[in-house]
Amino acid sequence: MLRGDFLKKGFILLLSLTLVLCFVLSSCGGPLDALENFCFAVKDFDIERMSSYTEDNAEKYFENVKSYEAMLSDEQREVAAELFSRMSFNDITEENGYFTVTVKYVDIASIISTVNISLATGTENASHYIKDIIESGRLETQFIKTKQGVKVTVSETEKGSKLILGYSSENKEFTTMLGLENFLRWYSAQR
Repeated sequence: MLRGDFLKKGFILLLSLTLVLCFVLSSCGGPLDALENFCFAVKDFDIERMSSYTEDNAEKYFENVKSYEAMLSDEQREVAAELFSRMSFNDITEENGYFTVTVKYVDIASIISTVNISLATGTENASHYIKDIIESGRLETQFIKTKQGVKVTVSETEKGSKLILGYSSENKEFTTMLGLENFLRWYSAQR
């Protein structure tokens, strides 16, 4: 009787640890979990976590993103985090093998263009001008865009559910809306 109780408790403990490990590694979650976790990582500006939810073919993309991010100053990281925290991903609906998402995103190309004009005519750095855009409320009124029905493909791999990311992929529109690589390439060159 004592041995049976010990085996039951051992089995329950082993099962609990397996489930915890499974959730930590997120490989037990399905495609929706992978997409939602990726979106949370974007809002947190957590590049390492973002890359963990993408297919291996996004390796070069994230290699570039990580190298640009490594060149940012602490102030630039804070400003970038503030911009990406404004993004949201809502109304996620599963279709035939993909998801549609309403994406509220920062129009990175317009931010870069506006800040470049300010840099050419002003005396401050890029961070100053981006902070001014954020603090003045212009970010919400001029640079935040919303698009409904953005198609996002999440594939099942041996490593779990992973987003396909990159400019030549099925998720080109989603990748472009994120603006991550373009923004960091430009911003890392600013001082």
